Amino acid sequence: YFISFILFSWLNRRSLSIFVADLYAVVQSFAVSVTVIQTLLKPFDRKFKVTPKGILKKGYNFHYRLAAPSIAIALATVLGLTFNLLQIDLVPSFISTHLGTIDRTTVNSLGNFWASYNLFFILLAILSFIDVPQSSPYLDFPLQYPIRVQADGNILSGTTDRISEVGATVKLERSFVPIEALESLPMQLEIIEENLTIPARVFELQMDNEQLILTLQFQPLSLDRERHLIELLFCRPGRWHRQESPGELKSAGLLIQALLKPKFARRTRQSP
Repeated sequence: YFISFILFSWLNRRSLSIFVADLYAVVQSFAVSVTVIQTLLKPFDRKFKVTPKGILKKGYNFHYRLAAPSIAIALATVLGLTFNLLQIDLVPSFISTHLGTIDRTTVNSLGNFWASYNLFFILLAILSFIDVPQSSPYLDFPLQYPIRVQADGNILSGTTDRISEVGATVKLERSFVPIEALESLPMQLEIIEENLTIPARVFELQMDNEQLILTLQFQPLSLDRERHLIELLFCRPGRWHRQESPGELKSAGLLIQALLKPKFARRTRQSP
């Protein structure tokens, strides 16, 4: 395992951490095993169904049927670990006598280590069966473009901070326009370099020092503008970068953080 720990990230060119791979294995193990057995017994029983993507989730949802085997294994692991830590011998006496020559302390320590390791990943797997609310199914990109925002005859200059298919976060210079008035005014967002004008409304408004930060929600676009926006977001050279996983120790730290402070305990950022 130590050799795998050293070589895993190097062999897959840092596309995946060994700890995350272990977590994937635990999450999928029961469902995949049942599916494989069902397929072997009745290969033509059910048609293949594609999992729906991009669905807006407005509330928490716990997939208790998928989580049930992991919960049972977690309880059994806790029970076994407790018996081991309390040195309660459940082994029949004739086997216990046979094992008398073995260093039981070493065996117990090794068993406690791997039981704790397994329990850690099983608990993370159980947490993964909780769907958290998803405010928007759309990808947003950290793109900085010079812009002009027209609102009620006033023109504000600034830059974009993030853009998606349905909205954008922009940073504008302070102006004499009352902030309260901006919340109700229809706007025209002009991306100067692209010669693209998008109708929008204010979704959220914030102040940061001398900058005005607006989260805009786009209004329905014509087909030409929609195609232009999609090309701007997804089809430009260098838009997609290869993502490397963090180092193994950092990955372990992130997983510990995920267990101690799961997603449903954090504040989620709202977006249009």
